[in-house]
Amino acid sequence: MRWLGKAPAVQALSRAALRGELAQAGFVDLREPDVGAAPTIAFVIASRP
Repeated sequence: MRWLGKAPAVQALSRAALRGELAQAGFVDLREPDVGAAPTIAFVIASRP
């Protein structure tokens, strides 16, 4: 679908990079609860002050 121009570009981030990007964007109280997903999937809960 990407080569047809029907899907956006996707970039995979490590957990540390994702947490860093969220913190840099101003999010606080970053939590990663166990939701039973594969270890490669990051489920993050965050809030903004």
